[in-house]
This record gives sequence, structure tokens and C-alpha cells, in this order.
Amino acid sequence: MKDPRYAKLADVLVGYSCSAQTDENVLVEAYDVPDEIVETLVARIAQAGARPFVTIKHNAVLRALYQSATEKQMQLAGEIEAKRMAQMDAYIGVRGASIAPSCQTSPMKNAALPQTLVEPGAYGIAG
Repeated sequence: MKDPRYAKLADVLVGYSCSAQTDENVLVEAYDVPDEIVETLVARIAQAGARPFVTIKHNAVLRALYQSATEKQMQLAGEIEAKRMAQMDAYIGVRGASIAPSCQTSPMKNAALPQTLVEPGAYGIAG
């Protein structure tokens, strides 16, 4: 049985915050949240006549990726994300918390990688 709070959250995010409408593209990006939340959001977006797109991310997996990531790799990832985002009319980000060890990458690398990926104005996205 789904938690009824998921439906209430989806109604607020899709119907009020995004005001999703017919033929709009809505990206849901979920980090470490139960699948049921994402499923409920997808259903509500489709119910509004919009097209849902979903990315599910896990911080533990991203941490493993970032440990070996190169600047060139993160540059490409940023370009891919920017191109996809340019196609969207709305964005819903939902984040949870996993019980995972803290990031094991070096402090210098930790500081540089996110900046490379999401630097304001990068890839033609206004900051």
C-alpha cells in the first residue's frame, strides 16, 4: 500500500509548483528516495497531460563515479545534462538520504567536480 502522503506531495509539486500542462516535458530527478514516490509523480504528471522523464540517482553510486572521474568526463556529463534540461518545461527534484559512508574522494577533487558539472553559465545555461 502506498503512503497517501506521496499523492499529496505529487499533487502539490505537479499541480501547483510546476503547473504541468498538456504537451509539456517534466523531468523528475530523484536521489535516494523510495521508488513509490517517483511512480506517483510519474502518474500525476501523465494525468496532467504532460510527458514525464525520470532520472534516478544514488549518492553512493555517484560517489564511486566521482572517485575516478576526470575533468573531461565531467565536462561531457555537464553538456549532456544541459542539452536534456533545455528540452524540459519543468523540473522536479526529490532528495532523500541514504545511510552511506561519507565521500571518500579527495577534498580538492570534491571541490572541483561539482563546480565543473554545474558552474553557472556553463553549457549555455543561465546562472
